[in-house]
Amino acid sequence: MNVRPSCGVTVDDRVTETLDVIVVGGGLAGSVSALAVGEAGYSVGVIECGRSRLQEPEPGPTMRRKLIARLIGHPLPRVGRWPVPLMRETGRGRSATPMAAVLGIGPGGSSTVYGAALSRYRRSDFAPLRPPGALPREWPFEYDEFRPFYARMEKMLRIAGTPDPLDADDDAMLRSPPPLGPRDTALVRAMREAGLHPYRLHVGIDYLPGCSECLGDACPRACKADGYNRALQKAETCGALVYPEETVVRLEPVPDGVLVISREGGPGAADGADRVRLARTVVLAAGALNTPLILARSSGLWRDGFPPPMLGRGLMFHVTDILGLRVPHQVPNYGPQKTLAIRDLCEGGEVQSMAMRVGAAPIASFLRGEAERLGFGWLGVGLEALRVPAAIAARYLGAAATFATVQEDYAYPGNRVWEDSSHPERIRFRYDVSAELRERSERSRRVIRERLHRLRPFFLSQLATPNWGHPMGTCRMGVDPAESVTDSQGRVWGLSNVVVADAATLPSSGSTNPALTVAANALRIAEALVGRMNDEARPHRVG
Repeated sequence: MNVRPSCGVTVDDRVTETLDVIVVGGGLAGSVSALAVGEAGYSVGVIECGRSRLQEPEPGPTMRRKLIARLIGHPLPRVGRWPVPLMRETGRGRSATPMAAVLGIGPGGSSTVYGAALSRYRRSDFAPLRPPGALPREWPFEYDEFRPFYARMEKMLRIAGTPDPLDADDDAMLRSPPPLGPRDTALVRAMREAGLHPYRLHVGIDYLPGCSECLGDACPRACKADGYNRALQKAETCGALVYPEETVVRLEPVPDGVLVISREGGPGAADGADRVRLARTVVLAAGALNTPLILARSSGLWRDGFPPPMLGRGLMFHVTDILGLRVPHQVPNYGPQKTLAIRDLCEGGEVQSMAMRVGAAPIASFLRGEAERLGFGWLGVGLEALRVPAAIAARYLGAAATFATVQEDYAYPGNRVWEDSSHPERIRFRYDVSAELRERSERSRRVIRERLHRLRPFFLSQLATPNWGHPMGTCRMGVDPAESVTDSQGRVWGLSNVVVADAATLPSSGSTNPALTVAANALRIAEALVGRMNDEARPHRVG
């Protein structure tokens, strides 16, 4: 497709292409946004730092590299996951700590490697709340305004599951899931006998013949829903252009729109050629850790040279405690694994199937974390000796079913993300688990132990462990520029043609996985953008 300039656009010699909309990031939010714009007939391009899905996947690390990384305590990121080092700082006087990233990269983004849980936020997640010391949980629109977008995304993502019996509003558009296997059937029976209300978790899985659910990995058959196979591929048939392996450096305002300056190569590339494209509007969907950094680098956007005070602040994650439940009588385990959710156990959240085997590796990881917490981190490589008791424990606990809690996090201004000026390839962030969240997590553990005592629950994670795969809130929506970065339609305050459409906009982490809410909100924001474009003098339309 040849992309021609929109009417009235002056193109200088740096610009290689001119489009109505450029989307930065090809994850779930970016893919949905591109589809909405493309279906409306406007020209749209998607800049994605990862490799094209049509390319051969990069080879994984050798066994030697894996062994060395394990011995020095710096685990390697999995293939297809975000390769940029994350440096975490805390307010406890400790030095920044490198972390293994858990985010996806490439078309589809994190949705290619997620666990496919696609539940709605509840009405209570939209209720206004101002926790002490935190930014307000205040959505700039009502829950009922949002429900139609949930329904449309459930249909697009082909979600399977059953309604939540504790949620009177749960009218989700769901396909019937396959029957439970014997182990999970026994779990449901035990939970109901304990007075609980388990139901089938809402998941974006088609369950094609031979389905292994591909939890934590990219699905080779498009059986698991992701941004690429449910939205971006269709957007390409509408004329959307995808530019893989380009990293957006900054945005520059010009009279006719916004210049998007990107660099060839993946994240951290320093010697690739620069590309300059012109867009009437830019939609940022690079994720809650990257979108605020792009805005912060784009100093030309800000009239006084300073970005909004809340940019990058209010970083949220869910708290996820991993637990095992031991089914009586060693019932055989086969059938689907990502199956169950319970809403009456976890304060401010839910408990859901994790489908992870209780093996030596997660037990050793838990033991190592506990040893470091108790001050034995100085043992370094010596902590690898914990693999011996971990292997023994795994033989005893290996048949257990694994579950994970998902607890709401509040947005504290001190929890934030910024770019490391001395190492631009790094992302630095500060995140401290609040005392009240730790207390909520502890109370939930007590309830789980009491209500599920017949299933002998045990925990495989430290108390109040953040779910690093759920970053949110760094460009939060709101009605007050002093407490938010974007308005109700995702527009950055003071910039009508720069829109944020990803998890950075969420003013609340909610009580369940954010993926469906992120996708539905991206659809809402993109359609509002299309509506504004329709109201303006029409540009050249791509037929």
